[in-house]
Amino acid sequence: MSSPAAKGEVVGSIVETIRQWEDPVMVHESLRKLSRIARVPEDIVGVGNMPPRSYASRNGNVGLTKVDADRIIEADLLRWLVLVGETKPAVVSMTLANITPDDIRIPFCRALFKTYLEKFKHNEPRDMLSLAISVDDAETQSFLSEITKKKVNIERAEQHAAEVVKKILDRNWMEKREQVRMRINSGACSEEEVMALVKEFDELKKHPPVVAKA
Repeated sequence: MSSPAAKGEVVGSIVETIRQWEDPVMVHESLRKLSRIARVPEDIVGVGNMPPRSYASRNGNVGLTKVDADRIIEADLLRWLVLVGETKPAVVSMTLANITPDDIRIPFCRALFKTYLEKFKHNEPRDMLSLAISVDDAETQSFLSEITKKKVNIERAEQHAAEVVKKILDRNWMEKREQVRMRINSGACSEEEVMALVKEFDELKKHPPVVAKA
């Protein structure tokens, strides 16, 4: 940002990302915030001058897409953190009491989760624009835009966020059980190792995950 050319390139890139978001209010307010942060006039970043969106791609060609369950539930978790994390601190506290970056499977979801945690620890803004500025890869920025498209009931944020956390904990718990079961049946373990694995499997089965309160 030390030279006009570099500043123009950075601002232009952020504007392009913001304009991909679906919610016109979020686009308008984010562009205004960008104008203040970058110290440029609002008309430079296009405040009040949004061209009509084309939805042909969504309503036109329809093909089969692979559903990624991991991506869906991790997007749900990040959506709640981004949308209400600053206004409903209980959602963040509950999430941090149960979820660590190691619990997140999708690489760019894990990276975004880590970025969010760092901003939380340093008491920095964690809204959509602040996060978009902090990440520098197109996939994560596109993902940030994507998670705002789903309509959610903000009034029930704490309940729904807890449900998403439970889904992630259950998923990881079931996967761990399956890994232990496969090792037991692999035929590659000694009798002592098998006995230890059976005990571990039984313990896992007896103690399904419970969402801890913050």
